[in-house]
Amino acid sequence: RTQEIEISSCATNQSYSSMSSPSFEVVKPNAPYEFNPNSGNRVLLSFEPSFSCRFLKLVIRSNDISGGYAAQLSEVSVYGTK
Repeated sequence: RTQEIEISSCATNQSYSSMSSPSFEVVKPNAPYEFNPNSGNRVLLSFEPSFSCRFLKLVIRSNDISGGYAAQLSEVSVYGTK
């Protein structure tokens, strides 16, 4: 299946619950990503080495397997270095 996903980030040092209106910036514009069972249904994304954030927000805009807008993710992992 292919899902359209947009990824935004927020680099504040505050806790998420203490922010009244978090400001997110798009870091990966809405694009189609293929989740293929033959490759483990995995999608790997890379960012520039200088990329830094505290929070990531994923917005799933479509899911072609059902023809609708149902999101279908089972796990999201983020790895980086400091």
